[in-house]
Amino acid sequence: MASLRSADLEAAEQMAAEADGLLRRAGVPMGVARNLEGRGIIAFERGELNEAANLLTDAIRRSCQMAISAAPPMPSRLRPW
Repeated sequence: MASLRSADLEAAEQMAAEADGLLRRAGVPMGVARNLEGRGIIAFERGELNEAANLLTDAIRRSCQMAISAAPPMPSRLRPW
C-alpha cells in the first residue's frame, strides 16, 4: 500500500504491480486482496474507471471468500435446511 503514497500515479501502479507478483508468489491471499484494492484506487485516480471497478470487485470477492472460508461452520440447530 506504499504505492498509494506516491504522487506519481505511473510509479504507484508499477510499485503495486510488483507487490502483486510478490504477494501471489508468497501465497498471501489477504495481501493480494488488499493490493488489488490499492490498485483499484490508483486506477480510479488515473481516470481508468472500468479498470478500477474490475480491480475493486476482485478485491471484494477475494476478501469475502477468505471471510467465508475462515468462518466456523453454522450449528445444525441454526441451519434452515
